[in-house]
Amino acid sequence: MSFQTRDGAGWQSVSWPEGLNYLLCFLWFGLVIGIAEALVVLAVGLSQGHFLFTSDHFSWMIPLAEAVSYFVAGIPFLLLAWVFPRHKFLFIVAGVLGFFGTLSVLSMSGKLIWWSIYILSAGIALRAAWTVRQHPNGFLRLVRWSTPGLIVVVALCAAGIYGRRACREHHALSQLRQAAADAPNVLLIVLDTVRADALSNYSESGVDTPNMTRFGEEGIVFEKALSTCSWTLPSHASMFTGRYPHELSADWNSALDERYPTLAEVLGRQGYATAGFVANLNYCSRPTGLARGFAHYEDYLVSVREVARHCYWVNVLMKGSNGLARAGLYDSLGRKTGEQITQDFARWLDRRPDRPFFAFLNYLDAHDPYLPEKLSTENRDLTHKEKLAMKYWRDQDPTRISDEYRRFARACYDSKIRDLDGQIGRLLEHLEQRGLRENTLVIITSDHGEHFGEHGVYYHGNTLYESAVHVPLMISWPGRLPTGIRTEVPVSLRDLAATILDLALEPRSTELPGNSLQLAWQDTPAIPGTQPSKLFCTVTPHPAPERLPMQKYAPAAKGTMYSILDGQDYVIREADDRVELFDFQKFSAGASNLADNEVFRGRLERTVRELDRFLDAFPAWKESSSGTSTRQAGNVSSDRRRITRGDTPAHADDLQPRRSAQ
Repeated sequence: MSFQTRDGAGWQSVSWPEGLNYLLCFLWFGLVIGIAEALVVLAVGLSQGHFLFTSDHFSWMIPLAEAVSYFVAGIPFLLLAWVFPRHKFLFIVAGVLGFFGTLSVLSMSGKLIWWSIYILSAGIALRAAWTVRQHPNGFLRLVRWSTPGLIVVVALCAAGIYGRRACREHHALSQLRQAAADAPNVLLIVLDTVRADALSNYSESGVDTPNMTRFGEEGIVFEKALSTCSWTLPSHASMFTGRYPHELSADWNSALDERYPTLAEVLGRQGYATAGFVANLNYCSRPTGLARGFAHYEDYLVSVREVARHCYWVNVLMKGSNGLARAGLYDSLGRKTGEQITQDFARWLDRRPDRPFFAFLNYLDAHDPYLPEKLSTENRDLTHKEKLAMKYWRDQDPTRISDEYRRFARACYDSKIRDLDGQIGRLLEHLEQRGLRENTLVIITSDHGEHFGEHGVYYHGNTLYESAVHVPLMISWPGRLPTGIRTEVPVSLRDLAATILDLALEPRSTELPGNSLQLAWQDTPAIPGTQPSKLFCTVTPHPAPERLPMQKYAPAAKGTMYSILDGQDYVIREADDRVELFDFQKFSAGASNLADNEVFRGRLERTVRELDRFLDAFPAWKESSSGTSTRQAGNVSSDRRRITRGDTPAHADDLQPRRSAQ
């Protein structure tokens, strides 16, 4: 079949099956639109000055995803050309694809209002249709000659990313110095979103976790470990650098910068092979800065599902119609399971360099959406409605969550904790099978907890209550550390990096601040200046709380919150200077706020002054990530506050106790 039209010099014939013309045009449009979308993603990221919430493979995954989706969409036109061979639909194809392609590109910019996007898309589509109708042969020649080049560009992007990673890893390993002969392996396991009382070896009401219980019995269990923040990125950054979150750049939209060294960098300089395996792709991926210092780092998957996740119209279809749920996929497209993390680490163990290693594993199973296949507590499968409800858990209005829904969410969460315990068992088996267990320092902890209605709050990253910051912390090193130790000494995860360096290196490196936690389980008297760091926590408001109702109605929505533990007194201060006081020895989920009680007035004032002194030690303090105000730490001195009780002024300090929602 030939395609004839008048084009400049006269009538010309293009001997090419008409249906294949359509398919080739669809493929070409997909490649062009995909490359344009990738450029928009890059431009938006650079212009906004924050990291991209996407894989660095986006440069080739977006064009590939769009090319495949457009090519599949063109198959009906192939059939249409066979049925109606005399009808020429090429200009219609150009108009339709021009409209939807422009619509997707402009929508990804996030800079235009919706009606202007449609007007611009319609205008470009009409112009494309008119041009192709007037010069179909010229357009087809352009498509045929440029399509191979576009494919080569996409292939080069993929090869460049893989090649750059391989070269960097090879260079990092080749530059390693000889490690000490007795240097142990170090394995840091972070169970994302696992609160301490969810485990049976921390609470009688916790989920039965036999593997973690057995692990704790083989080492040291810290019963009162607090994270420095109630959400992922600042908490991990603090663990890696030994610094408090407010000293670091890591926040909701900003990555960890290179101002301070990380644990991976320090151990790498001591001859360690470093590797990271993360499941939290939003806030533990390479763009967040947490990969700095790791020679090998695995975050985003390279899979069919991950490629599909980069297609604009697939995302629109699935999000708008619950398409994933209708297809039986209730989880996120690119989510990595605990089983995948364990398997990836095991494969790396078999091909790692012959030297001690530092490996970081981040498990996301306990993070929402809570989608276990079966609830063992109820011994039944989840219904479609229940799975859909858990998929959109974070979008629920907390003021409307019923007790039944809350219990159901907690049951789903607990089921995932059981799955995590199974992964810990398999992980330790891998070490045993390879003869690595006895020479491996293993740390199991969490970055933060999760609220299930305590104090009227749900989710995480929005308060500093016990449910959000009290995390498990267990350390084991067979033959080198004592076993069966449970310590009630309050400790901060800020000291985790210093503890690892103290145990793994001889002499210990002093590149990272903080103090070793060894004194927390030793009977020797504390040496001045070596006590555990202050248990200081902070959380900044989410930049877009209107998108997450569970953030919108939480205390942190008003501004930055901070807390500190002084002795047994734990004080939380909100952005409006309201305070809450808790007895740390009785600090548990839903504990009563003591700030309203006149009996504890002196303890409240003393702890607030301690918080002010702590902040005064830093040159500057950002009040809020929302940019509403910036102040010097000295401006928060307590002599300009009054502590009030209820609505009645009761003292000469400017702090208001916040009543606990029970």
